[in-house]
Amino acid sequence: MTSTENCTQSLPTEIPKKSPKCEWFDGKSVDELRFCEEFLAENNLRFIEECYYNINGIVPAPYIEKLITDKLITAGVRFGFANKIKNLMNALRHICYQEDLPSGDDEIHLLNGVLKTDGTFIPDLQFCRNRINISYAINTPHPTNWLSFVNDLLEPTDILTLQEYLGYCLINSTKAQSMLFLVGKGGEGKSRIGVVIEKLFGTACYFESIVALSKDKFLRGNLVGKTVLVDDDMSFEGIKDTSFLKSLVTAETSISVQWKNRQAIQAKLRTRAIVFSNSSPTSLYDKTDGWHRRLIVLSTKSAPPERIPDRFLSEKLLTELDGIFLWAFEGLRRLIKNNFMFTLSEKTVDSMTVIRNESCNISEFMQDEQAVQFRSDITTCSVDIYNAYCNWCYGNGLEPLRQKRFYDWFAQNCQQYNLVPTNKAYNGRSFVRGYEGIRVSFRSHIE
Repeated sequence: MTSTENCTQSLPTEIPKKSPKCEWFDGKSVDELRFCEEFLAENNLRFIEECYYNINGIVPAPYIEKLITDKLITAGVRFGFANKIKNLMNALRHICYQEDLPSGDDEIHLLNGVLKTDGTFIPDLQFCRNRINISYAINTPHPTNWLSFVNDLLEPTDILTLQEYLGYCLINSTKAQSMLFLVGKGGEGKSRIGVVIEKLFGTACYFESIVALSKDKFLRGNLVGKTVLVDDDMSFEGIKDTSFLKSLVTAETSISVQWKNRQAIQAKLRTRAIVFSNSSPTSLYDKTDGWHRRLIVLSTKSAPPERIPDRFLSEKLLTELDGIFLWAFEGLRRLIKNNFMFTLSEKTVDSMTVIRNESCNISEFMQDEQAVQFRSDITTCSVDIYNAYCNWCYGNGLEPLRQKRFYDWFAQNCQQYNLVPTNKAYNGRSFVRGYEGIRVSFRSHIE
Protein backbone atom coordinates (compact mmCIF):
# COMPACT_ATOMS: atom_id res chain seq x y z
CA MET A 1 0.00 0.00 0.00
CA THR A 2 1.35 3.41 -1.02
CA SER A 3 1.67 6.41 1.26
CA THR A 4 -1.07 8.10 -0.77
CA GLU A 5 -3.44 5.21 -0.08
CA ASN A 6 -2.64 5.41 3.62
CA CYS A 7 -3.54 9.13 3.71
CA THR A 8 -6.73 8.48 1.78
CA GLN A 9 -7.83 5.74 4.13
CA SER A 10 -7.29 8.01 7.16
CA LEU A 11 -9.81 10.56 5.83
CA PRO A 12 -13.55 10.32 6.54
CA THR A 13 -15.38 8.32 3.88
CA GLU A 14 -18.30 10.78 3.84
CA ILE A 15 -18.97 14.36 4.83
CA PRO A 16 -21.07 14.73 7.98
CA LYS A 17 -24.60 15.64 7.09
CA LYS A 18 -26.27 18.82 8.27
CA SER A 19 -28.40 18.31 11.34
CA PRO A 20 -32.10 18.42 10.46
CA LYS A 21 -32.74 20.52 13.59
CA CYS A 22 -30.15 23.16 12.67
CA GLU A 23 -32.00 26.49 12.52
CA TRP A 24 -28.97 28.78 12.52
CA PHE A 25 -27.41 27.73 9.19
CA ASP A 26 -29.22 28.10 5.84
CA GLY A 27 -26.46 26.60 3.73
CA LYS A 28 -24.69 29.93 3.21
CA SER A 29 -24.69 32.08 6.34
CA VAL A 30 -24.75 31.49 10.10
CA ASP A 31 -27.35 33.13 12.31
CA GLU A 32 -25.00 34.08 15.15
CA LEU A 33 -27.69 34.77 17.74
CA ARG A 34 -29.46 31.44 17.20
CA PHE A 35 -26.12 29.62 17.15
CA CYS A 36 -25.07 31.16 20.47
CA GLU A 37 -28.44 30.42 22.07
CA GLU A 38 -28.20 26.77 21.09
CA PHE A 39 -24.50 26.58 22.03
CA LEU A 40 -25.10 28.04 25.50
CA ALA A 41 -28.01 25.67 26.04
CA GLU A 42 -25.55 22.83 25.46
CA ASN A 43 -22.60 24.48 27.25
CA ASN A 44 -23.56 26.62 30.24
CA LEU A 45 -20.90 29.36 30.17
CA ARG A 46 -20.16 32.70 31.78
CA PHE A 47 -17.72 35.32 30.47
CA ILE A 48 -16.03 37.23 33.29
CA GLU A 49 -12.89 39.40 33.13
CA GLU A 50 -11.88 38.07 29.69
CA CYS A 51 -12.22 34.43 30.80
CA TYR A 52 -14.87 31.78 30.10
CA TYR A 53 -16.23 29.78 33.03
CA ASN A 54 -18.43 26.71 33.29
CA ILE A 55 -19.70 25.00 36.42
CA ASN A 56 -16.18 23.72 37.19
CA GLY A 57 -14.22 26.94 36.71
CA ILE A 58 -12.15 28.41 33.86
CA VAL A 59 -12.59 26.97 30.38
CA PRO A 60 -9.69 27.68 27.98
CA ALA A 61 -10.74 29.66 24.90
CA PRO A 62 -9.12 27.13 22.47
CA TYR A 63 -11.41 24.43 23.89
CA ILE A 64 -14.48 26.55 23.17
CA GLU A 65 -13.19 27.24 19.67
CA LYS A 66 -12.89 23.47 19.14
CA LEU A 67 -16.49 22.95 20.25
CA ILE A 68 -17.65 25.66 17.84
CA THR A 69 -15.61 24.12 15.02
CA ASP A 70 -17.13 20.68 15.58
CA LYS A 71 -20.61 22.16 15.64
CA LEU A 72 -20.05 24.05 12.37
CA ILE A 73 -18.70 20.93 10.63
CA THR A 74 -21.65 18.84 11.79
CA ALA A 75 -24.03 21.47 10.44
CA GLY A 76 -22.39 21.31 7.03
CA VAL A 77 -20.39 24.54 7.09
CA ARG A 78 -17.47 24.26 4.67
CA PHE A 79 -16.10 27.76 4.06
CA GLY A 80 -14.98 30.82 6.02
CA PHE A 81 -14.20 28.89 9.20
CA ALA A 82 -11.70 31.35 10.62
CA ASN A 83 -13.97 34.37 10.33
CA LYS A 84 -17.05 32.47 11.48
CA ILE A 85 -15.29 31.15 14.59
CA LYS A 86 -13.92 34.62 15.38
CA ASN A 87 -17.35 36.21 15.00
CA LEU A 88 -19.07 33.53 17.06
CA MET A 89 -16.49 33.83 19.86
CA ASN A 90 -17.09 37.59 19.95
CA ALA A 91 -20.84 37.05 20.01
CA LEU A 92 -20.54 34.56 22.87
CA ARG A 93 -18.50 37.11 24.88
CA HIS A 94 -21.38 39.56 24.78
CA ILE A 95 -24.24 37.13 25.26
CA CYS A 96 -22.85 35.26 28.27
CA TYR A 97 -21.05 38.24 29.85
CA GLN A 98 -21.37 38.50 33.62
CA GLU A 99 -19.69 41.06 35.86
CA ASP A 100 -18.80 38.55 38.58
CA LEU A 101 -19.85 35.33 40.28
CA PRO A 102 -21.84 35.46 43.51
CA SER A 103 -19.66 32.96 45.40
CA GLY A 104 -18.73 34.36 48.79
CA ASP A 105 -15.60 34.38 50.92
CA ASP A 106 -17.06 31.65 53.13
CA GLU A 107 -17.43 29.04 50.36
CA ILE A 108 -15.06 26.35 49.14
CA HIS A 109 -16.20 24.67 45.93
CA LEU A 110 -15.36 20.97 45.73
CA LEU A 111 -15.99 18.17 43.23
CA ASN A 112 -19.09 17.04 45.11
CA GLY A 113 -20.50 20.26 46.55
CA VAL A 114 -19.83 23.40 48.59
CA LEU A 115 -18.12 23.43 51.98
CA LYS A 116 -18.79 26.49 54.14
CA THR A 117 -16.10 27.81 56.45
CA ASP A 118 -18.37 27.03 59.42
CA GLY A 119 -18.22 23.33 58.46
CA THR A 120 -21.60 23.13 56.70
CA PHE A 121 -21.52 21.00 53.55
CA ILE A 122 -24.01 21.48 50.69
CA PRO A 123 -24.00 18.57 48.18
CA ASP A 124 -24.77 20.80 45.20
CA LEU A 125 -22.49 22.15 42.48
CA GLN A 126 -22.57 25.93 41.93
CA PHE A 127 -20.85 28.24 39.50
CA CYS A 128 -17.45 29.27 40.80
CA ARG A 129 -14.15 30.76 39.72
CA ASN A 130 -12.31 27.59 40.68
CA ARG A 131 -13.07 24.16 42.06
CA ILE A 132 -10.76 22.32 44.47
CA ASN A 133 -9.75 18.97 43.02
CA ILE A 134 -11.12 16.74 45.81
CA SER A 135 -14.42 15.34 47.04
CA TYR A 136 -15.43 16.12 50.60
CA ALA A 137 -15.64 13.24 53.05
CA ILE A 138 -15.62 13.83 56.78
CA ASN A 139 -14.15 10.38 57.55
CA THR A 140 -11.04 10.85 55.38
CA PRO A 141 -7.97 9.31 57.08
CA HIS A 142 -5.17 11.53 58.35
CA PRO A 143 -2.47 12.26 55.75
CA THR A 144 0.34 10.46 57.60
CA ASN A 145 2.95 10.88 54.86
CA TRP A 146 2.18 14.59 54.58
CA LEU A 147 2.34 15.15 58.35
CA SER A 148 5.67 13.34 58.51
CA PHE A 149 6.95 15.39 55.58
CA VAL A 150 6.09 18.81 57.06
CA ASN A 151 7.43 17.72 60.44
CA ASP A 152 10.80 17.04 58.83
CA LEU A 153 10.61 20.30 56.91
CA LEU A 154 9.53 22.87 59.52
CA GLU A 155 9.49 23.63 63.23
CA PRO A 156 6.16 22.82 64.98
CA THR A 157 4.86 26.41 65.18
CA ASP A 158 5.89 27.07 61.58
CA ILE A 159 3.84 24.03 60.56
CA LEU A 160 0.79 25.86 61.96
CA THR A 161 1.66 28.87 59.79
CA LEU A 162 1.91 26.71 56.67
CA GLN A 163 -1.37 25.01 57.56
CA GLU A 164 -3.11 28.37 57.92
CA TYR A 165 -1.70 29.76 54.69
CA LEU A 166 -2.73 26.74 52.60
CA GLY A 167 -6.16 27.06 54.21
CA TYR A 168 -6.16 30.75 53.31
CA CYS A 169 -5.70 29.75 49.66
CA LEU A 170 -8.92 27.71 49.76
CA ILE A 171 -11.26 30.71 49.91
CA ASN A 172 -11.95 33.57 47.54
CA SER A 173 -10.40 36.24 49.76
CA THR A 174 -7.20 38.26 50.24
CA LYS A 175 -8.09 39.60 53.71
CA ALA A 176 -4.81 38.43 55.24
CA GLN A 177 -2.81 40.55 52.75
CA SER A 178 0.26 38.35 53.05
CA MET A 179 2.46 36.20 50.88
CA LEU A 180 4.35 33.15 52.06
CA PHE A 181 8.07 32.53 51.61
CA LEU A 182 9.69 29.19 52.31
CA VAL A 183 13.42 29.73 52.54
CA GLY A 184 16.04 27.01 52.68
CA LYS A 185 19.43 26.04 51.34
CA GLY A 186 17.99 23.40 49.02
CA GLY A 187 17.56 19.67 49.24
CA GLU A 188 14.98 19.86 52.06
CA GLY A 189 12.09 18.90 49.79
CA LYS A 190 10.09 22.14 50.03
CA SER A 191 9.26 21.98 46.30
CA ARG A 192 7.02 18.96 47.10
CA ILE A 193 4.56 21.48 48.52
CA GLY A 194 4.29 22.96 45.02
CA VAL A 195 3.44 19.50 43.64
CA VAL A 196 0.58 19.17 46.13
CA ILE A 197 -0.69 22.70 45.46
CA GLU A 198 -0.72 22.13 41.70
CA LYS A 199 -2.78 18.95 42.05
CA LEU A 200 -5.12 20.41 44.67
CA PHE A 201 -5.97 23.61 42.77
CA GLY A 202 -5.67 22.32 39.22
CA THR A 203 -6.07 25.04 36.55
CA ALA A 204 -6.47 27.65 39.30
CA CYS A 205 -2.77 27.22 40.15
CA TYR A 206 -0.26 29.23 38.13
CA PHE A 207 3.51 28.67 38.17
CA GLU A 208 5.53 31.71 37.15
CA SER A 209 8.58 33.72 38.13
CA ILE A 210 7.63 36.74 40.24
CA VAL A 211 10.62 38.56 38.79
CA ALA A 212 9.18 37.96 35.31
CA LEU A 213 5.74 39.18 36.43
CA SER A 214 7.26 42.35 37.87
CA LYS A 215 8.98 43.08 34.54
CA ASP A 216 6.48 41.86 31.92
CA LYS A 217 3.02 43.44 32.15
CA PHE A 218 1.62 41.03 29.57
CA LEU A 219 2.21 38.05 31.85
CA ARG A 220 -0.07 39.49 34.53
CA GLY A 221 -3.20 38.72 32.54
CA ASN A 222 -2.51 35.04 33.17
CA LEU A 223 -3.33 35.63 36.86
CA VAL A 224 -6.98 36.39 36.12
CA GLY A 225 -9.06 33.62 37.65
CA LYS A 226 -6.06 32.05 39.40
CA THR A 227 -6.13 31.23 43.10
CA VAL A 228 -2.48 30.47 43.78
CA LEU A 229 0.72 31.82 42.26
CA VAL A 230 3.76 29.61 42.87
CA ASP A 231 7.34 30.68 42.25
CA ASP A 232 9.47 27.63 42.96
CA ASP A 233 12.89 29.27 42.59
CA MET A 234 12.83 32.98 43.28
CA SER A 235 15.83 35.29 43.11
CA PHE A 236 15.11 38.56 44.88
CA GLU A 237 17.97 40.50 43.41
CA GLY A 238 16.06 41.02 40.18
CA ILE A 239 13.01 42.76 41.63
CA LYS A 240 13.39 46.45 40.81
CA ASP A 241 9.71 47.31 41.16
CA THR A 242 7.59 45.63 43.86
CA SER A 243 4.48 47.76 43.29
CA PHE A 244 2.62 45.10 41.31
CA LEU A 245 3.48 42.39 43.81
CA LYS A 246 2.28 44.55 46.71
CA SER A 247 -0.98 45.38 44.93
CA LEU A 248 -1.49 41.69 44.14
CA VAL A 249 -1.11 40.68 47.78
CA THR A 250 -3.37 43.45 49.01
CA ALA A 251 -5.98 43.19 46.20
CA GLU A 252 -8.22 45.87 47.67
CA THR A 253 -9.09 47.37 44.29
CA SER A 254 -9.12 46.30 40.67
CA ILE A 255 -5.87 46.65 38.77
CA SER A 256 -5.10 46.98 35.09
CA VAL A 257 -4.10 43.75 33.33
CA GLN A 258 -3.57 43.14 29.67
CA TRP A 259 -2.47 40.62 27.09
CA LYS A 260 -0.53 41.18 23.88
CA ASN A 261 -2.69 42.56 21.08
CA ARG A 262 -5.69 42.85 23.40
CA GLN A 263 -7.21 45.77 25.21
CA ALA A 264 -6.38 46.13 28.90
CA ILE A 265 -9.11 45.47 31.45
CA GLN A 266 -9.66 46.24 35.10
CA ALA A 267 -9.64 43.00 37.09
CA LYS A 268 -9.74 42.24 40.79
CA LEU A 269 -7.15 39.54 41.25
CA ARG A 270 -7.63 37.15 44.15
CA THR A 271 -4.32 35.34 43.82
CA ARG A 272 -2.32 34.23 46.84
CA ALA A 273 1.46 33.94 46.36
CA ILE A 274 3.71 31.15 47.66
CA VAL A 275 7.43 31.40 47.02
CA PHE A 276 10.27 28.92 47.43
CA SER A 277 13.74 30.38 47.57
CA ASN A 278 17.26 29.68 48.69
CA SER A 279 17.78 33.26 49.93
CA SER A 280 16.02 35.70 52.25
CA PRO A 281 13.35 37.96 50.70
CA THR A 282 15.30 41.20 50.67
CA SER A 283 14.91 43.68 47.86
CA LEU A 284 17.81 45.75 46.64
CA TYR A 285 15.39 48.42 45.53
CA ASP A 286 12.35 48.43 47.84
CA LYS A 287 13.34 49.20 51.43
CA THR A 288 9.87 50.18 52.68
CA ASP A 289 7.85 48.63 55.44
CA GLY A 290 5.05 48.39 52.86
CA TRP A 291 7.04 45.59 51.26
CA HIS A 292 8.18 43.79 54.39
CA ARG A 293 4.90 43.79 56.31
CA ARG A 294 3.35 41.68 53.55
CA LEU A 295 5.91 38.91 53.98
CA ILE A 296 5.66 35.72 56.02
CA VAL A 297 9.04 34.04 56.00
CA LEU A 298 9.45 30.44 57.15
CA SER A 299 12.91 28.89 57.32
CA THR A 300 13.15 25.18 56.63
CA LYS A 301 15.17 22.72 58.65
CA SER A 302 18.43 21.59 57.17
CA ALA A 303 18.26 18.08 55.79
CA PRO A 304 20.41 15.72 57.90
CA PRO A 305 23.31 14.24 55.92
CA GLU A 306 22.18 10.69 56.68
CA ARG A 307 18.70 11.23 55.23
CA ILE A 308 17.93 8.99 52.26
CA PRO A 309 15.69 10.82 49.74
CA ASP A 310 12.34 9.17 49.09
CA ARG A 311 12.03 9.16 45.30
CA PHE A 312 8.34 8.28 45.52
CA LEU A 313 7.36 10.89 48.13
CA SER A 314 5.43 13.07 45.66
CA GLU A 315 3.29 10.12 44.58
CA LYS A 316 2.63 9.21 48.22
CA LEU A 317 1.57 12.76 49.05
CA LEU A 318 -0.83 12.94 46.11
CA THR A 319 -2.66 9.84 47.35
CA GLU A 320 -3.43 11.80 50.54
CA LEU A 321 -4.89 14.84 48.79
CA ASP A 322 -8.30 14.56 50.49
CA GLY A 323 -6.66 14.40 53.91
CA ILE A 324 -4.30 17.29 53.11
CA PHE A 325 -7.35 19.37 52.19
CA LEU A 326 -9.01 18.68 55.56
CA TRP A 327 -5.72 19.54 57.28
CA ALA A 328 -5.59 22.87 55.41
CA PHE A 329 -9.27 23.50 56.16
CA GLU A 330 -8.50 23.13 59.87
CA GLY A 331 -5.82 25.81 59.43
CA LEU A 332 -8.29 28.07 57.63
CA ARG A 333 -10.81 27.88 60.47
CA ARG A 334 -8.08 28.74 62.98
CA LEU A 335 -7.01 31.69 60.80
CA ILE A 336 -10.58 33.00 60.62
CA LYS A 337 -10.96 32.63 64.39
CA ASN A 338 -7.77 34.69 64.80
CA ASN A 339 -9.20 37.46 62.58
CA PHE A 340 -6.89 36.54 59.68
CA MET A 341 -3.76 36.94 61.80
CA PHE A 342 -1.33 34.10 61.15
CA THR A 343 0.24 32.06 63.93
CA LEU A 344 3.91 33.05 63.94
CA SER A 345 6.67 31.52 66.01
CA GLU A 346 9.04 33.72 67.98
CA LYS A 347 11.81 32.48 65.70
CA THR A 348 9.88 33.60 62.60
CA VAL A 349 9.07 37.02 64.07
CA ASP A 350 12.72 37.57 64.99
CA SER A 351 13.86 36.40 61.56
CA MET A 352 11.44 38.76 59.81
CA THR A 353 12.62 41.66 62.00
CA VAL A 354 16.24 40.92 61.09
CA ILE A 355 15.34 40.78 57.39
CA ARG A 356 13.52 44.09 57.62
CA ASN A 357 16.36 45.78 59.47
CA GLU A 358 19.01 44.36 57.14
CA SER A 359 17.02 45.51 54.15
CA CYS A 360 16.50 48.98 55.50
CA ASN A 361 18.64 50.59 58.16
CA ILE A 362 16.25 53.55 58.28
CA SER A 363 14.04 51.51 60.61
CA GLU A 364 16.95 51.09 63.00
CA PHE A 365 17.67 54.81 62.79
CA MET A 366 14.05 55.65 63.65
CA GLN A 367 14.21 53.34 66.68
CA ASP A 368 17.33 55.00 68.14
CA GLU A 369 16.03 57.34 70.84
CA GLN A 370 19.30 59.23 70.98
CA ALA A 371 19.08 60.06 67.28
CA VAL A 372 15.34 60.57 66.87
CA GLN A 373 12.67 61.96 69.19
CA PHE A 374 8.98 62.14 68.40
CA ARG A 375 7.24 65.32 69.56
CA SER A 376 4.04 66.71 68.11
CA ASP A 377 5.17 70.34 68.63
CA ILE A 378 8.32 70.07 66.50
CA THR A 379 8.78 70.39 62.74
CA THR A 380 12.00 69.31 61.01
CA CYS A 381 13.00 69.77 57.39
CA SER A 382 13.68 66.70 55.26
CA VAL A 383 17.31 67.64 54.59
CA ASP A 384 18.05 67.79 58.33
CA ILE A 385 16.45 64.39 58.85
CA TYR A 386 18.54 62.91 56.04
CA ASN A 387 21.76 64.49 57.33
CA ALA A 388 21.06 63.11 60.80
CA TYR A 389 20.45 59.68 59.27
CA CYS A 390 23.77 59.80 57.36
CA ASN A 391 25.58 60.89 60.53
CA TRP A 392 23.98 57.99 62.41
CA CYS A 393 24.99 55.50 59.67
CA TYR A 394 28.62 56.63 59.68
CA GLY A 395 28.70 56.38 63.47
CA ASN A 396 27.42 52.79 63.29
CA GLY A 397 29.57 51.62 60.41
CA LEU A 398 26.63 51.42 57.98
CA GLU A 399 26.17 52.59 54.41
CA PRO A 400 23.40 55.23 54.11
CA LEU A 401 20.83 55.04 51.34
CA ARG A 402 20.85 57.68 48.66
CA GLN A 403 18.85 60.80 49.39
CA LYS A 404 16.01 60.10 46.93
CA ARG A 405 15.46 56.57 48.22
CA PHE A 406 15.51 57.89 51.80
CA TYR A 407 12.84 60.45 50.93
CA ASP A 408 10.74 57.79 49.18
CA TRP A 409 10.90 55.60 52.27
CA PHE A 410 9.81 58.47 54.49
CA ALA A 411 6.90 59.35 52.22
CA GLN A 412 5.60 55.79 52.33
CA ASN A 413 6.18 55.11 56.03
CA CYS A 414 5.68 58.41 57.83
CA GLN A 415 2.15 57.53 58.99
CA GLN A 416 3.25 54.66 61.19
CA TYR A 417 5.36 57.18 63.16
CA ASN A 418 2.48 59.71 63.28
CA LEU A 419 4.45 62.18 61.18
CA VAL A 420 2.69 64.74 59.00
CA PRO A 421 4.28 65.98 55.74
CA THR A 422 4.48 69.76 55.48
CA ASN A 423 5.88 72.53 53.27
CA LYS A 424 6.37 74.84 56.25
CA ALA A 425 9.52 73.39 57.82
CA TYR A 426 11.97 76.25 58.48
CA ASN A 427 15.64 75.57 57.73
CA GLY A 428 16.97 78.89 59.04
CA ARG A 429 16.58 80.66 55.71
CA SER A 430 13.22 79.70 54.23
CA PHE A 431 10.27 77.36 54.55
CA VAL A 432 10.84 73.99 52.89
CA ARG A 433 9.52 70.44 52.90
CA GLY A 434 9.68 68.46 56.10
CA TYR A 435 7.65 66.63 58.73
CA GLU A 436 5.69 67.62 61.81
CA GLY A 437 6.26 65.43 64.85
CA ILE A 438 9.98 64.60 64.66
CA ARG A 439 13.23 65.93 66.00
CA VAL A 440 16.73 64.66 65.16
CA SER A 441 19.94 65.15 67.09
CA PHE A 442 22.07 66.59 64.33
CA ARG A 443 21.23 70.26 63.98
CA SER A 444 19.24 72.84 65.88
CA HIS A 445 15.50 72.95 65.17
CA ILE A 446 12.66 75.40 65.53
CA GLU A 447 10.34 74.56 68.41
